[in-house]
Amino acid sequence: MKRLKLPILYLLSLVLSIGPIAVFVALNIDSYVSTTQDAIKLSFGGVAVVIIVILKVLGKLKISSRIAVFGCVFVLSYLLNSLLCDLAILSFLALIGEGLDQIIGIFIKREKEKRQNEKIAKATVSQLEGLIPRS
Repeated sequence: MKRLKLPILYLLSLVLSIGPIAVFVALNIDSYVSTTQDAIKLSFGGVAVVIIVILKVLGKLKISSRIAVFGCVFVLSYLLNSLLCDLAILSFLALIGEGLDQIIGIFIKREKEKRQNEKIAKATVSQLEGLIPRS
């Protein structure tokens, strides 16, 4: 169970990051996909958002260029155009999700530190065992 704790925390972080928005979009999906083109754009945009959130949760999302940031904003706003009318609600839900993710991040950090300390302790014990003669 100890080995599963960190992956479960990562999964919980992912779910809490996108959960509030996913529930809201699922409840209002009929108004967002009135045409086939809207459905396709929304699908691609949703996949892009999920990829971005997964990279964020894993700590791999590093966008240093402002051009890249604005390019991502443009592409996502084009693909998720049908959601823009509810932008205030969606951004509030994203804020809630990010807050919950920050809380889970504390537990992830503690678990990583705990695992690192256990690894150091085991290495120290094995080194000390080699120095102390057995009688």
